[in-house]
Amino acid sequence: MKCNYCGYPIPKAAAICPHCKRMLSEDQLKERKEMNGHMTPYAERLEKLQYDMYKNKIEKNEQHISIKPYVIILIILLVILLIAWFI
Repeated sequence: MKCNYCGYPIPKAAAICPHCKRMLSEDQLKERKEMNGHMTPYAERLEKLQYDMYKNKIEKNEQHISIKPYVIILIILLVILLIAWFI
């Protein structure tokens, strides 16, 4: 199996590319689980890695979304202050 991102060959027991350090794609993870069995410790580790990766994406998106309203409010306040300064 080769990495979908860099094309480097991935060892049979690896869930992360040794070259670019990215996690295997979902399709590749499913294929690995089918090859190694669903209830093996390896498959459980893949499930946990996939869950952690998904959880981190959600947390990053929530942080990114929560910053925007504050930035907009700050810009509005600055515009109001500039208008008040020149009047």
